[in-house]
Amino acid sequence: MEHLRGLDREVPGQVVSVFLYIAVHEPCHKIAIEEDLGFTTASCSRNITWLSYKHRLKKPGLGLVQFERDPYNRKRYIVWLTPQGKELVKTL
Repeated sequence: MEHLRGLDREVPGQVVSVFLYIAVHEPCHKIAIEEDLGFTTASCSRNITWLSYKHRLKKPGLGLVQFERDPYNRKRYIVWLTPQGKELVKTL
């Protein structure tokens, strides 16, 4: 937690849970995160956005993950770690 709080002191536990899930299952689908962690679609989107390069509150995100639409199913998003996210995983 302290490593993530060093990036943003207000990071909630849900964001940490999503980051750890992605680290273990990368690349993964956003729907899998929602189902496995029991999050709503909105909550999962909020957490992934916080972990990416943009935050919903118009401040920089953490830059630990990236996401894009699945080219094989445009209804799904694929999420994976950035190089900075992979470095954090090594530290943890």
